[in-house]
Amino acid sequence: MEHVPGIDNNDAEADLALAANYLRFHQAEFGEADPEAVGAATRVDVMVTMGRPEEAWPVIVGAIEMTEDGDTLANLGASDLETLIVSHGPAFIDRIEERARPSTRFVGALRNVWASSSPVWPRVEALISDRT
Repeated sequence: MEHVPGIDNNDAEADLALAANYLRFHQAEFGEADPEAVGAATRVDVMVTMGRPEEAWPVIVGAIEMTEDGDTLANLGASDLETLIVSHGPAFIDRIEERARPSTRFVGALRNVWASSSPVWPRVEALISDRT
């Protein structure tokens, strides 16, 4: 399997496969995603919202790094990345900053996050404004 930035753990192959399916969900027209893609998106959403954000992080980052399409990056940013920042921002902000430094794709996704209620929002805004 190819290396994707952000997927560097012991479950890299499984995370990469999940990220590819999750990405397909975000690339599909509304209501047109295949069942495997819908399942991946549901799984990642449950990870983020039900207290397993550590498992979701490499999948979200992997999907972001697999695409250059602006609309897809917008979808990825406005979904589980946003939820992760709102719900778990303090635990992830250092990783978010680290990922944003080398990755214009990640910054592209961040531009579509609306998480002003998160205590880390000023740091996220700084990442975005530093790259414009």
